Amino acid sequence: MEKDNSSNTETPIKPEVIAISKSNSPTKTKVIAKPTSKSPPPTKTKVIKRTESDSHREEQRAEGLVNGIKNQRYQGSRRKHRETSTEK
Repeated sequence: MEKDNSSNTETPIKPEVIAISKSNSPTKTKVIAKPTSKSPPPTKTKVIKRTESDSHREEQRAEGLVNGIKNQRYQGSRRKHRETSTEK
């Protein structure tokens, strides 16, 4: 029985040393964001009342007629595309 006890005391030491040497890498911890109990502050919304003149201007802006800037840029990009497609 004494021989069994001596062999039992030696064998558990070796696996522990191996396990310690294998676990040298640092452990990664996950940070879980907790939901806040406070609700976000309400955003202020401005109510814009449109008149007839404003709505007419919005229609023109949608068509690209106001200042002509949007319309010119759009046509310019189309022309470049057409030139490159015909060269191929």
